[in-house]
Amino acid sequence: MKSTGGPAPGPVDVRTRSLAPDLTRGYMLLLIALAHAPLFIATGEATGADRMVETVRTLLVDQRARPLFAFLFGYGLVQIMLRQQARGAEEWGPIRRIISRRGLWMVVIGLAHTLLFVDIIAVYGLVSILFVGLLRVSDRALLWGAGLAMLPTPAIGWIVAGGALAGEPGIITTSMTMQDPWVSAAHRFQSLPVEFAGRILGVTPALLMGFWAARRRILDEPARYRRPLVVTAVAGLGTAVVGGLPAALMYSGAWTPPPAPLDQLLATLHYPAGFAGGLGWAALMGLLALRLDAARGRLATAVEALGQRSMSFYLLQSVVFVLLFTPYALNLGAELSVTEASLVAVGVWTASLVLADLMRRAAHRGPAEILLRRLTYGRPAPAGAAGGPGGAGAASAPGAGPAARGPAPGAGPRA
Repeated sequence: MKSTGGPAPGPVDVRTRSLAPDLTRGYMLLLIALAHAPLFIATGEATGADRMVETVRTLLVDQRARPLFAFLFGYGLVQIMLRQQARGAEEWGPIRRIISRRGLWMVVIGLAHTLLFVDIIAVYGLVSILFVGLLRVSDRALLWGAGLAMLPTPAIGWIVAGGALAGEPGIITTSMTMQDPWVSAAHRFQSLPVEFAGRILGVTPALLMGFWAARRRILDEPARYRRPLVVTAVAGLGTAVVGGLPAALMYSGAWTPPPAPLDQLLATLHYPAGFAGGLGWAALMGLLALRLDAARGRLATAVEALGQRSMSFYLLQSVVFVLLFTPYALNLGAELSVTEASLVAVGVWTASLVLADLMRRAAHRGPAEILLRRLTYGRPAPAGAAGGPGGAGAASAPGAGPAARGPAPGAGPRA
């Protein structure tokens, strides 16, 4: 690797991170909690409150959190590349190896997580290995790629909607309601090939849009993009609501569906609408960060701290939900309603905010972030060495790379 004499490649100092990406990651964990917790609940008679909650979840959370996750992951990969270039990495090979090594360790962490819960970390690790070369393609190629990657989305929605309308439980509900934890884990591992294929196809469009947005520093400099962010927030979330309304009403039982296959066709719109919803959430959080950046309150600071440790708290959510809901633990999934499970999800996220803020005050990174940083970059250099003061900071989410303020000199992507 050639070097200009600057610091050795490493993660970004947390003190230089922009607000919007971390704020969005922290909020994303709330959406993930709301998406996951009700999936542990055994089927039963739905109350009016349950139907209302299911409708809101379907419109704004289900298949909306995942595109947001993928967008942030792609955004973070570009930020990692730019950071390495700013620190003196002039050749592509070493940067590619860093990103691929990081992705490989994410796969390992994700497979370990699969023992406990249905995983997404391994999928993003695999995506970073497979698609690392796309970090250098032109903007035009990225936009075309995102459009082409959207083509299989309705087919995926058709398959999933068919099962949902027929009352078939999904993989999470199936595995997490089994009585034996080892049988539950075996079920998840047996489903990995199909899950990997479907999820890679599902996250690719938002991933590529994250590449494109990071090149323009849209979340890092939201003041420059206020009008596009407003348009994207309104159009994206509006599309998510309109496109997801048929599925929301059918899944919640509030609307008697039309004869098949028309009901399945209407429910299929839910998936491509989710892509727009994910981008809409990202834009909305960028606008919120623009208002909060000058004078951050305690809540915004706590959400930001959570976003900086989002991989650790994503894993912690799984541990808490498994302990609370599964038959081989407290088995609350057999007793709580969807509404009550959603309240538990909000409570877990709120407790995560408190813990993340305490960690921020103690200047302690999340354990998963520390582990991934060490596996990716090696031991931090001692203070005063070429690597800087201990290599402070780390990539914060599954795929969330550094987001330094200010453009790196000469660090623009090859377009």
